[in-house]
Amino acid sequence: MEKQKEILKLYHDNHDKQIEEVFKADPNIPIHKFQTQKQFTVLHLACLHNNTKLIELTLTYCRNSNLINQTQIIEFINLQNKDGYTPLLMASFKGNIEIMKLLLQIGANSNIKNTTGLSVLHMSVQGDHVKASLFWINQNIPIDILDYNHQTPLICASFLGSQQMVNFLISWGAKLNAQTKDKGHTALHVATQQGHSRIVRKLLIKGIERRIKDKNGKTALDLAIDSKFKSIQTMIENKMGLAERCGLRQPDSKVEKNYMSMTIYLTLYCSSFLLTIAFTLPYLESFQGWYIATCCLTLLLTWVLVKRNPGFVPRSNKTLMDLLDAYSVDQICPDCSDVKPPRSRHCEICLKCVYKYDHHCPWLSNCIGEKNQYVFLAFLFTLIVSMVLQIVVQCQILSLQQEEEEVELGYVLQWITFYYTMIFGCLFILPVMLLFTVQIYNLIKGQTTYERYIERQGINRIQSRKASAEQQLKLIKSAASTDTSESEFKFTIKSQKKPLLKETELIV
Repeated sequence: MEKQKEILKLYHDNHDKQIEEVFKADPNIPIHKFQTQKQFTVLHLACLHNNTKLIELTLTYCRNSNLINQTQIIEFINLQNKDGYTPLLMASFKGNIEIMKLLLQIGANSNIKNTTGLSVLHMSVQGDHVKASLFWINQNIPIDILDYNHQTPLICASFLGSQQMVNFLISWGAKLNAQTKDKGHTALHVATQQGHSRIVRKLLIKGIERRIKDKNGKTALDLAIDSKFKSIQTMIENKMGLAERCGLRQPDSKVEKNYMSMTIYLTLYCSSFLLTIAFTLPYLESFQGWYIATCCLTLLLTWVLVKRNPGFVPRSNKTLMDLLDAYSVDQICPDCSDVKPPRSRHCEICLKCVYKYDHHCPWLSNCIGEKNQYVFLAFLFTLIVSMVLQIVVQCQILSLQQEEEEVELGYVLQWITFYYTMIFGCLFILPVMLLFTVQIYNLIKGQTTYERYIERQGINRIQSRKASAEQQLKLIKSAASTDTSESEFKFTIKSQKKPLLKETELIV
């Protein structure tokens, strides 16, 4: 009994050198039978401390011992504590792939779940370990594996506020609209309830169904209103502001690449140009050359912007696992599964990363980035000039029309051209001038439109995080005071690292 307590204490305190000395002194200690009151074995404790050397030492000692055979070693590796955690589940929580591989080689069972049904993938997601999660997916663990409450890894990550984990799980094909068994909550419900605004936006952009109701008949929007999360409420309502309408910011919904806006722009611009040439310019003596030249140049630049590569980041031939070995997680684009260079961003419409990303222009159906930024600036300038000249031309023909006494067909067509082109010009010239001003300001500041937008949103994100922290604290306090059995409160406590470590206190 004293020997057991001594060795468990050494494992608990992570003293691998002292443990090695004890093993050398006595080769026949039945360490595979030693457990704390909460049924933590020495392997549980070693995995919890993330100590690869100690695990190797323990397994080598067991293999060399005459007290345990191979079958018993496998049973020892797969022993569960009171909460159903195996050493492999704890290694997954710590995200140590070396330990995970070592345990699997000896005979660890990756299909064992804990008492609430959490799998090895759930545990690596709880620990916020992208690389470990990818390892399990490569080991054929289903990405939408369910615990006993039907919580998928994506729902867990959304609940915990792990944005990077959410991004990667979605890119790997996680089911968006899965619902929990007890409350019927989707990933959007739990992210909304916890105030994780950036995760909410990501889920919406990826196309999660926002109208799904939980078992209380509430949508995520209802939960946002109840919790008074104004920014999340606006996202779910998908209100279109000026930034969204001008293409400076993607709406809070899934948008697929299409050519409708570009077709509308080209149809209006070209028809105005042709009508003016046919029914207005023949009656004028000035501005004809200037007007035709600027319009032709604008159309040429439009064609260049539509066809030209804006600066798409080329794909490498490395696997995602290799990239995660060489780079930090935040340097990798989850959607492209490749390195994301500085100042680049993944376009959710073009589905590619763009160097020095500015914005996706729906009127050109292309991104504005490093390789076409100055062409875009020239395009805006010529577009403004051509619209101004068109208005001037139409005003001149208006003065000539007042001198006409007879109403002829040409006179009627001139009036039709006047109203048509003036409406088009007045609708577009102010937004285009605003966009041109923004681009000039970006050039002076050395920033992109996206970078400036993110900078402005910084204060809102800080406020959102504070609100989220306050809301989560209220939920935990409420759970502790009412001794509720609701699974989400249990999950909150289980998911924290400190409470899990406290369970290793020795009571033998």
